[in-house]
Amino acid sequence: MSFLREGVAPFDCSIVLTVHGERHLLTRSLASLDAAALYAGDLGYRCELVVVHDETDPLTSTIARTYPFKGFVAIEHVVTEHRSLGPARNSGVRAAHGTFIATADGDDLVSINMLSEMLAQASVAGERTLMFPELLIGFGAQDFIGQYYSLDDEIKLTFLAAHPYVSRVFGPRSYFLAHPYADARVSSGYAYEDWHFNAEAVARGMDLHVVRNTALFYRKRRGSLLNEANAKSVRQTPPTLLFRPDVFLDVMAGAYDTYCAADRRPALRPAIHLPLSDNPVFCEFILAANAIEPAVNPSVIDQSAYFTALEWSNAEVGAAYFEICRLIGAATFTDIFLFPFLRHGGAEKYIGDVMRALLEGDPARKILVLLGEADPNLNMECLPPECEVVDFKAIWPDLEDRFVDLITLRLIEAYGDATIHLRQSVYAERFFSAYAPVLGGRRTIFYRFCDECSYVKGEQVTAPWGFSFVDAHVEHLFRIVSDNGSVVEADVRRLGAYADRYAVIYAPQPVRSEPRAGVGRRVLWASRLVAQKRPELIAAIADSLAARASDIVIDVRGDGTDFDAAMFAGRPNIAYGGPFARFADVVNSEHFAFLYTSVFDGLPNVLLEAAAWGLPSVAPHVGGIAEFVVDGETGILLPSGPDDAALAAEYADALIALAEEPERRRRLALAAQERLRQKHAAEVHRGAVLRLFGVEEPGQIEAAAQ
Repeated sequence: MSFLREGVAPFDCSIVLTVHGERHLLTRSLASLDAAALYAGDLGYRCELVVVHDETDPLTSTIARTYPFKGFVAIEHVVTEHRSLGPARNSGVRAAHGTFIATADGDDLVSINMLSEMLAQASVAGERTLMFPELLIGFGAQDFIGQYYSLDDEIKLTFLAAHPYVSRVFGPRSYFLAHPYADARVSSGYAYEDWHFNAEAVARGMDLHVVRNTALFYRKRRGSLLNEANAKSVRQTPPTLLFRPDVFLDVMAGAYDTYCAADRRPALRPAIHLPLSDNPVFCEFILAANAIEPAVNPSVIDQSAYFTALEWSNAEVGAAYFEICRLIGAATFTDIFLFPFLRHGGAEKYIGDVMRALLEGDPARKILVLLGEADPNLNMECLPPECEVVDFKAIWPDLEDRFVDLITLRLIEAYGDATIHLRQSVYAERFFSAYAPVLGGRRTIFYRFCDECSYVKGEQVTAPWGFSFVDAHVEHLFRIVSDNGSVVEADVRRLGAYADRYAVIYAPQPVRSEPRAGVGRRVLWASRLVAQKRPELIAAIADSLAARASDIVIDVRGDGTDFDAAMFAGRPNIAYGGPFARFADVVNSEHFAFLYTSVFDGLPNVLLEAAAWGLPSVAPHVGGIAEFVVDGETGILLPSGPDDAALAAEYADALIALAEEPERRRRLALAAQERLRQKHAAEVHRGAVLRLFGVEEPGQIEAAAQ
């Protein structure tokens, strides 16, 4: 309903006030807006109030409809059921008649001069300017003074990491109509429609201007919409035009150059004079607000903490995102893989083979690889050369993990149809745990290989890390892919459901040679020398061999971050040869078998490589190893346990027996190679990958075309 007075021309400004459940707090907000309108009216400005009742309770609605306004030329009431601030504001804008719009909420106050100052500057600013108050003065549950600055190059770069303005904005109604607020309702997982609105404005070339000597008095209270948004959302805006890589590069080019020219140091900015009561203008509007709301107390404000909007913003994050966008260029990615790092490990090789199968089945796919954890070694050989790789910690070593995750999110949002691939890791799990509420609708693949285990008082204990992630997010994951069925069976047993979410795809491994004759007396151990692989057990096996007067020598190859070769010292039957890059570089005709040790595992790729070269394996019964090493058929499988001495004796006995039985070695090797051909052939692997991702194999496409 409208109460437009007769003979009055269109309004200079419409205040769009959204109310929900503010109840009696609304009275003081209405009084503050009315005082500002009256102040502006004395200077010749005509202001309209549009009250949007969005799912409003009866008391709040009654207060809004019965308040005795004096400063507004017209009052409009709009009833909506959006249950979301953005759409509610859009409804108010459509119902408004003013040349300009000023947004307001139902529990805050404004400085008495805010409307008049903004209207005065709007007459010269033009239609490409949005305006904001200079100060944010908190009262109620928390007292503070925040200062804001007009848009410049540094502030542009801060938009990625934080919102450098308040949620109350003043601007041409025509702009609000052309570019309405986003619906950032809490149930979407996103929040902060104001941040989104202002980011879109920057992308469209709008000027964001702070009006000096104006303030928003912001009530801090429990149960506010902001607190609800903070608690129930991922605390990020919905995807915005500004963060699209091509737009970000265009909009931020000058800002990035300016920031770099200043050696990436924050600019020095003028600070307001404190205490505020010493400034006549500030003192006047604080006293006017206090007359309405006693909690806006001059003495308390003078003692409040002071900050600037740039203290929680971070231009360096925006600069890093700019550099990433420049690095990856204009490509449109179909698949985004999150790795911690790229090492010479089985997990990296496994996922690299998945990439190759996808590219063989669909050469048009574009792959982006993001590395989120620090590691000095970079094994690019595990990836197809077509991949684009961004190594966060190598290029930006000081970038905080939360900003690595934020940039990851914005990149994924930029390629909305891309499939997300998560390599089980701290980075991938941390990222997805933070942003799962807004990623659940996307096709996300989690690659899971094994559970970390150890022995406590002689009993095997499983660490929670990998399964806990699955337990928390199984409903958000499209598929959980593993190289073995052991971990899948364990997960499904614990979950009691979701077997259809899992896929076992065995790693590909071509057969490279005929089984070796085993002319030597040496065995090969080749893997990462880390606690998982039990390197101390190698020494114990060597001691057991020596105790049996065996002349078998163990060639050990590999390295690890905490490995010390001194553990092998004094043992002539261990030859440590250092790290290796490829299995082919370390295997030779002297080796009659492959020795493998581990506390926990998936299905190690090195066992497949050993079989491909004709070496029978002696390995422990852990993880998915038994799916390839079938005891007495394709290798020798030993029971695992906590007692190194007992286990070492079993290894030594098995190796000595195998050394004396060349025909048995040949039979085991032939059976292992046949198993490779049946379950690990490249065409079998490619078919499984393409079926998982719904891609037709090239032969099927040609047949369909014919």
